[in-house]
Amino acid sequence: MPTFCRHNRLEANCPICSRKSRGDAVTPARPARRPESRAVSTPSKRRPSSRAAGDLRVRRMARAPDDGYEHDLLPGLRATVEAARLADELAFGAARLEQLERAFERLALPGFSRGPRYDLLVVLGHLGVFDMRPWSLHLIDAMDPTTLAAKRVFGIGDAINLQRRASELATATGVPIEALDLGLLNWSRPDGERITAGARDVDDAERAAAIHRLLRVDVPADEPE
Repeated sequence: MPTFCRHNRLEANCPICSRKSRGDAVTPARPARRPESRAVSTPSKRRPSSRAAGDLRVRRMARAPDDGYEHDLLPGLRATVEAARLADELAFGAARLEQLERAFERLALPGFSRGPRYDLLVVLGHLGVFDMRPWSLHLIDAMDPTTLAAKRVFGIGDAINLQRRASELATATGVPIEALDLGLLNWSRPDGERITAGARDVDDAERAAAIHRLLRVDVPADEPE
């Protein structure tokens, strides 16, 4: 049976009493939500990179037995055979500068470290592309093979004195300073691994004999006196 409220309205239609009656109704409790289980992410361990920091390889140069050899131009050498080999490589390096046209065609630049950069400038200068000639070896890279060889030959590691002694050797032997770049590099390499840079069949016997005499080492039998 419909009932009337105190506002003389049907209770169901009274805007005041209907809200109150709805508020008095018991609202069933909602079930408690279970906390979502979150997977705990553990930091992944990084595997060490298999790539090396660089491709630089340092090769220890074997020393020939000390036989008492001494020369003011080569204070770091104590073996006649090492001085003789350096004489050969200086002669080859100087002769190779006369054949740079063929070497230029084969020039490859995998990077711009000291060696390739220096050789590029030498080639461009001798081909007349640019009017430039090197005045030093620019031994600025401590781990460069030519730099390491120069430190051993001249018996000092200071860059200024290295350049001074290199210039003195170039002047005394009559070879261009840039010839020492390849000469020192090849001197530091094992026998049979000479870098020719495209030069073949160079005639350096007479120059090699002259440098042998200057450095006071025996002239090979197959070379002119």
